[in-house]
Amino acid sequence: MGSFVGHVIPGGFFVIWAIWSACYIFHRYFTGLARNKNAVFTSSTRFTGIILKCLPLDAALKLLLPVIGIFGEAFGSHGIGPNNIQHMTMYTAFAVHAVSELLQSYRRSALPVTLPTAYLTLILAYTAEALLFMFHVHGRSMLDMQVHTLLVYAIWLCVVATIAEVAWPNSLLLPVTRAYGTLLQGVWFMVVAFILYNPQPGAVPWKGDDHGKMMLVTNIFIWVALGCFVLLSVICYLVKGVAGRVGSGRLRSAGIGNGSGAGDAASMELLTNDEWQ
Repeated sequence: MGSFVGHVIPGGFFVIWAIWSACYIFHRYFTGLARNKNAVFTSSTRFTGIILKCLPLDAALKLLLPVIGIFGEAFGSHGIGPNNIQHMTMYTAFAVHAVSELLQSYRRSALPVTLPTAYLTLILAYTAEALLFMFHVHGRSMLDMQVHTLLVYAIWLCVVATIAEVAWPNSLLLPVTRAYGTLLQGVWFMVVAFILYNPQPGAVPWKGDDHGKMMLVTNIFIWVALGCFVLLSVICYLVKGVAGRVGSGRLRSAGIGNGSGAGDAASMELLTNDEWQ
C-alpha cells in the first residue's frame, strides 16, 4: 500500500461499501415508515430484499472487495514485504466478517443465532484495521504520521459506532455514523494517496516536516469530513423520496387505506417479510 494505487484501491473499496450501506440503511428506515408509521427500525450489518432476496449481495460485495485487495497486495509489482503483509491482514479481517455474514444468510453459522456474529466480526475487522495503522508509521515523517493518525480517528469512529449498535439496535443514528466513518476513511485514503504519492507529472512532494503543510492537512481532513456529511445528507434525501413512493405504492396495491382488513394484513406481511428482517 506504500504507493498511490495502494491507497486509492482500499479507499475506493471503503467508499463503495459506505455508499452501498448508507443507501440500504436509509431505504430500510424510510420504507418501513411508509408502510407503517409505528414501525420500529432495527439495524443490521447486512441488508437483503431490495435487489435479489435469494442472494446476499451486500455480504458478497464485502467479500469480493477484500479478496481483490489481497491478490493485489500478494501479486503487486513491489513484491511482498512487511507493509503488504499488514495490508493483507486488514483485508483478511474484513473478508472474515463477510464470510460470517454469508454463513448467517444461509443459516450455516455454528454460533448461536442470538449471538450477533456479524457485528462481532465487524468490530474485530475495524479494530484490527485501527491497530494496524496505529503502528504503521514508526520512523516516518511528521506529515506521514499525521495523515495516518487522522485515518485512525475515522476508523475508531467506526469501532465505537458498531459497538454501540449492538447495545442500541433500534437507533438509526448509529448505523449511519458507521457508514459515515467508513466513507470518511475511504475518501481520506484517496486524499492521502495524492498527498504522499502524487502521480501527476512535475508534482512537488510535500515536505514531511513542513508545519504549513501539516496545518493544511488538518484543514483538508475537516473539509473531507464536511463533504462526507453533505454526501450522506444528499443520499438520505434521495432515498427518502424513492422509498416513500415505492412504499406507498405497494401499500395501495395491497389495499391499504380503503378500509380493507385483508389490506392491513398484507401490510403487516410486507413489513415482516422484506427488508426489515
